[in-house]
Amino acid sequence: MRRLLSIIALAFSVSAHGQAANPVVVKIEAMDAIAFHPEVTQSAHTVALHDSRIAAQVDAAVLAVHVKVGEQVQQGQSLVTLDDRDRRIALEEAEASLRNRIARLELAQYRLAKVDALLKSNSISADDAKQRETDVASLESERAAQATAVAKAKLELARCNVQAPFAGVVTERLIAVGEWVAPGTPLLRLVSDRELELSARIQLSDVEALMSAVDLRFESGDIAHPVTLRALTGAVGETDRMREARLVFTSSKPLAGQSGTLRFAVATAHLPASVLVRRGDQVGYFEAVANEARFRPVPGIREGQPAPVSVTSGRYVVAEGRHRLQDGDALAPID
Repeated sequence: MRRLLSIIALAFSVSAHGQAANPVVVKIEAMDAIAFHPEVTQSAHTVALHDSRIAAQVDAAVLAVHVKVGEQVQQGQSLVTLDDRDRRIALEEAEASLRNRIARLELAQYRLAKVDALLKSNSISADDAKQRETDVASLESERAAQATAVAKAKLELARCNVQAPFAGVVTERLIAVGEWVAPGTPLLRLVSDRELELSARIQLSDVEALMSAVDLRFESGDIAHPVTLRALTGAVGETDRMREARLVFTSSKPLAGQSGTLRFAVATAHLPASVLVRRGDQVGYFEAVANEARFRPVPGIREGQPAPVSVTSGRYVVAEGRHRLQDGDALAPID
């Protein structure tokens, strides 16, 4: 029995010595050299924050249309001129009426200023004095009301000169010279070319990645425009089961309505799927630690998928020769 135990011990010693003397030849790579940030892509398009049908606010005939489709306009620029003759006459009448009320009020105030002296000399009754106070108060109210009428007439006149409420591009011309328009009649369509956002539909599985993404950009043709996330809608689309993301441009801007691709890099570094192996019911990678193989399982990952890892400088991953490795095997790394 003692001799049998000695033989077994000798065999184990020879086996261990043989294993140590024959390490597995592998190729290793620095973890921070092969780790990458997976990129997510999603179709997207630009949305103008202001896209308006500029409408008439008064009824009048169109005298002139100052812009054409495709022209860029500045805020406050004249777009359409409406016939304003009726409004000018109405304003003159309102201003004349206001001047009349001001003159009457000044006379009433002059007469009221003499009340005290007249009362002392018994040249006026208390009732007449009170009437003068009432006349001043009444005329002050009339003057205020007429001043409001003048302001309204000026506003009506100003509305005959239709101006751009914001800077943008004229995309439609909906009326012509000589047409009669009423309040609410569309005149032009104006689309902002400066205040733009990017709209993209995001898969639910990519929402978390987008929230912490780096290097967000909108690509259209050969041009890339940097963007940042502004908001993510709280509702899921009924048909596509996706959420809408709104992003803002940080420097250059594309055209309104332009389509392209939203690209962003996942913030967490990943190891490529090519270095992963399965051992038992776990998927992970082999790390070379002091010329020994250490199996590092990655929970929740499946074969063929990149593996999220915490990258640390000075760590090495077995890139080739991993399929025949077991945890604890001796390694003979090669370049």
